[in-house]
Amino acid sequence: MSGETVDDGKARIAALKGEMSTWDKERRRTKIQRIFVAHANNLTATLALEDAYDNAIRMRESSPAFLVGDSRCGKSELIKRFMSAKTSQPVPDVPFGCSKILGSPARAVYLNCQNGATPRQACNTMLEELFKHWLSARGPSQQEASLLLMKHFQREKIDMLVIDEAQKMYDGQSPKDLVNWIVSMRDAGFFRIFVTGDRSLLELIDTHKVLRDSKHSLVELRPLGYQTEKQKGQFAAFLKKFDEEMPFVSTPLADEGLEEAFFFATRGRPGVLANLLEGATVEAFRRLTDDDGNLKEMPRTMTVGDLARAFKIKMATETRMLKINPFTHSGPFPSYPKTLEGELDELQRALAAKAARGRQRASRLYDDPK
Repeated sequence: MSGETVDDGKARIAALKGEMSTWDKERRRTKIQRIFVAHANNLTATLALEDAYDNAIRMRESSPAFLVGDSRCGKSELIKRFMSAKTSQPVPDVPFGCSKILGSPARAVYLNCQNGATPRQACNTMLEELFKHWLSARGPSQQEASLLLMKHFQREKIDMLVIDEAQKMYDGQSPKDLVNWIVSMRDAGFFRIFVTGDRSLLELIDTHKVLRDSKHSLVELRPLGYQTEKQKGQFAAFLKKFDEEMPFVSTPLADEGLEEAFFFATRGRPGVLANLLEGATVEAFRRLTDDDGNLKEMPRTMTVGDLARAFKIKMATETRMLKINPFTHSGPFPSYPKTLEGELDELQRALAAKAARGRQRASRLYDDPK
């Protein structure tokens, strides 16, 4: 805030956290779900989105901007915040489906592809649900539906389309229809196109030269690392910023001695951290609930014990956790990947080992004289 001193800022945060510590459990869980901490990676992605918004519409086409990222790294939250900033409107929560945001300066359509709809199905859904264009039982072809959709976009001055979780549109199938759809919309040339999805989109773009050569930008949201001193400092700063937004007077997030415990549990993924902290919030309320189910007092602090119990419920059985609960563990942690590259290398080794075991079993069956 303008003119605010460090002490003023600390006092403001403390007062806000004191107020939030009086909230009920569900309100606190909702607050945690909405915490968004800016860091170098998502700031770079935001700048790329801003550049695409300003410059992606060219003389004869609109160059698509791609935002890819590993699970729970915040790409959907980032694109929704970006849309909200451009439309001056909140983005409706649609677990799958579509919504239309007629704001200012942008007028946007948001398509959530979690349900795995094909491009043709997505076009038909948008035509009927957003533009009340009722279709026959047979419905139009993908090309016909795309043309109809773009006419409605032009009529209602839609200047921004976001396709979220686009990889679901071809999961396990050929991506040809998705590629052709994006290209046809690109050629319309009067609205911006933003496409988000997991890292499989990287391969899609690399192997389809039309997408590769006509894209405006391609940015990857990556998990935070914990290998170099710089990465450790960035992760520590991230935890402290997250703590400032937490609906408790105090949490272990600001405890320097627990930084690696948090990284081990989350592997640098903001969404995993939020999920763990939601679970710890439930445990904090449970800790102060008597045997008859009555809450004795509001939990004002989150404890390490709350985190340990939440971790045990949510994550302890994962193979990568090496049977360790980081919030009860003492001493150094065993070797584990501390960067995305390390995780991918470990995954490749695990897949190779699994394939080798399969070949060995097949060989024994083949050679078995019985």
